[in-house]
This record gives sequence, C-alpha cells and structure tokens, in this order.
Amino acid sequence: MTQGERLKFLRKDLLKMTLENFGERLGVTKVAISNIERDNRSLTDQMIKSICREYHVSEDWLRGGEGEPFVETSQEDELISWARDVFTDRDDAFRRRFVTMLMNLPPEGWKWLKWMSDKVYAEYVAEQKASAIDKEAELQAYAEELDLQEKAADGSSPSDTPQDGTA
Repeated sequence: MTQGERLKFLRKDLLKMTLENFGERLGVTKVAISNIERDNRSLTDQMIKSICREYHVSEDWLRGGEGEPFVETSQEDELISWARDVFTDRDDAFRRRFVTMLMNLPPEGWKWLKWMSDKVYAEYVAEQKASAIDKEAELQAYAEELDLQEKAADGSSPSDTPQDGTA
C-alpha cells in the first residue's frame, strides 16, 4: 500500500471524513489531499507531521505501513489538542467565548455551575425515565391492539365472547 493509499484509507475508512473536512484541519484544499491519495503528489515531511499531530496517527504507519495506524494519546493530550482547536476558532465563536468564560470563572462560580449541571442532569434522567414509561405504555397498548386484530382475523371478536364468562 502506498502512502497515498494509506492516507485515503485513513481519511475515508478510519476517520470517515470528506476530502474537504480532512484538508481543512491541515490547512490544505481537498484537491491537495486528492492528489496525494492518487499518488500524483508526495506527502511532505511537514504534511506528515501535521497529519500525525491533528489525527493522532503513527508516523511509522503513515510513512511505511508499519504498526498500527493510531497512537495512544492520554486524556491530557486530547484536552490540549481540543483546546488548541477551540482557540483557532474566531474570537466571536461560541465555543471560544464559552471556554474563555470558564477560564475566568471564580471558585463560587464553579460551585454554582456544578449545582446547575447536577440539576440539569437530574431533570434529563427524569425525562428519560418518563419517556421509557411512556414507551412501555405505548408498546403495551400496541400489543393489545395486535391481539384484538388476531382474534378478529380468527373470526372471534370480543363481542363473540359472552360478558358473563360462559362460553
């Protein structure tokens, strides 16, 4: 498998990304990525390093097909990568404004935020339970309706059965 074929396999099959989305994070066009995948252009050292950094890809795998495609990353590394990504957003982007607000939150603000998130989560759990109960009741009503339809198809209906319990 060539580097271009590995890149296409990585982008399309492993990351499930379009040419445009994949290239955007690297600062290149979809045409540039397509040319590399079709082996019309070679991967530069800089592009390899960018791909490995952005997508946690093993450089050995990308260059020569050795080992596993992805490298293990710690939660701290993932958080740093995510923060780097957030701070490349426009200044007025919600994600960036929200993270900046969190950075400037005083200790009492964190207590309030925890209280509020606990409250929102509790409401979410209650809604999920209520929804499950509603679905169970709906399923039971549907099962009863199917039973009635089966009895009607057999030629017996609820009106055929005596109300006093005698047959």
